[in-house]
Amino acid sequence: MPSNPDDPIDPADIAADMHYVSQLTAHRQEKKRKHVVNHRCTSCGKVDRKNLRTCSICRAARYCNKECQTADYKGYHKRECADFIHPPFTTAFLTEPTGPIMYAPETVFARGTQDGIGCWVSVKGATSTVLSSLVQELPLPPPEEAHRVYAHCILTLKVLVQNRRKDRQNILVLAGNSHVVSTVESFSEIMKGHLEADPIHTFEDAHGETRALVGVAHGACEGRPRLHLDNYDGTDFAVIRIQFRVGDGSTLDLDWQAIGSLESFWLPCVSPWDGSDARGHDRRLQKCLKARTGTVVFPQGLCCSFDPRSMVAYYRDMIFKGTLAFVESHYGPTETEAWCRRREDILRRYGECGAAMKEVHGPQEIEAYKHFARIVGMGESTFAPLNIK
Repeated sequence: MPSNPDDPIDPADIAADMHYVSQLTAHRQEKKRKHVVNHRCTSCGKVDRKNLRTCSICRAARYCNKECQTADYKGYHKRECADFIHPPFTTAFLTEPTGPIMYAPETVFARGTQDGIGCWVSVKGATSTVLSSLVQELPLPPPEEAHRVYAHCILTLKVLVQNRRKDRQNILVLAGNSHVVSTVESFSEIMKGHLEADPIHTFEDAHGETRALVGVAHGACEGRPRLHLDNYDGTDFAVIRIQFRVGDGSTLDLDWQAIGSLESFWLPCVSPWDGSDARGHDRRLQKCLKARTGTVVFPQGLCCSFDPRSMVAYYRDMIFKGTLAFVESHYGPTETEAWCRRREDILRRYGECGAAMKEVHGPQEIEAYKHFARIVGMGESTFAPLNIK
């Protein structure tokens, strides 16, 4: 932050401190959750921390003995396993609440299955649900791309993909060529700030409505797809973080707003994979997308439709009550108290130079300051005593 009120407020400082508040809370909570692993038998409910056996196909159900596994398979699990109802159990992708927390760390918002592959999609967001930015990519990009650095327009999806092919053949996942599809209503918002180099296409659906097909975000400086392999068990599933740029941050700047603007997530896969060069499949996919005209026809892969009801249920407190209520219900009282202390400290430090902003800073810096205060849950009422307009 500025050392005195006369120094300009750098949006990078604001973004860095905001992420410290929200992402540190999420990181601390995630470490605690990994120690609270579900050791409950899927069939009888008995808790056993050492000897639970796992379904060898889906790796989602856990049993305390063979009798429980047989009984559950005949009653429920045979259908659930075949229909990809539940993802494999892993602490890297917990889809059930743990401890006193009301909501699962990785609530599933979209899912899909095809050719023996299952895919589950969640969101890896900050505590405040604010979208990420590209601000860490310094030095700065050219002026025409500066909005890509500061704007909170990067949605991070956390994706678990599993191979359940009965023939045990390998599959190839081209995660760097994943796409999200906009709703008809959000097309104009998604396309805001769109540059020619962005991996974004437009197409008409079966009803003649225009939609956006958004590819994985590329860094404004390094130019590589923004994705990260969070977990790979060495056998049949992986957890991947994938980022997409949705709009310019002016209207879609929260996780729930971004999810609500999307209809589906598409993950290109080759199943079965014969071990041929992955780059060849990648080139054919790119050629297919560039040559496409009119309605879109996805090549081989998984299409996962977003469920608006799951989104509203998970973000209800944020939508109707605000950031503090969301943090309380999703992270618990201890982390809420810590989050509030850090938030107040940041606002106090920035507030020390806020009174002078009206005279020494231009409208762009003031708007950035207001946006920051709203992000951390204070709202623009923060500026009323300072008479900053």
